[in-house]
Amino acid sequence: MDTAIKTVMNLHEFAPSPVVNAAFSGLVAAAVQAASLPSWCGDDVQREVQRRCALSESEMEMYWSQRITSSAQPSQELERFWYIDNYRELVRREVGLLAGSGLFLNERSRAAMVGSGPLPLTAWCLWQQ
Repeated sequence: MDTAIKTVMNLHEFAPSPVVNAAFSGLVAAAVQAASLPSWCGDDVQREVQRRCALSESEMEMYWSQRITSSAQPSQELERFWYIDNYRELVRREVGLLAGSGLFLNERSRAAMVGSGPLPLTAWCLWQQ
């Protein structure tokens, strides 16, 4: 976990690249396996790592939104997005939670999405369902 956090803390750019992708993949892998945070990783470090994760996610969404919208075949380009299946599964579960509470969505249903990044995949996946 030490190495993963230090690698992310040493990043100066956050747009998708082999270096950035490896840094955040390493952080995720370390976080999944870690039982606890290193002793030197106090609140300030945690907030900074979270800020860097948010920056990187925003950069990734900008990169993919530009890539998809500038493609001659945007639907096919969307299928290349690394996390598209995660979004679909998340929306499937959210719709299931609604159904479990007695609310069902159909073609005439309306939903408002509050907040979105440059790549509004939750709204897109909900529309596709």
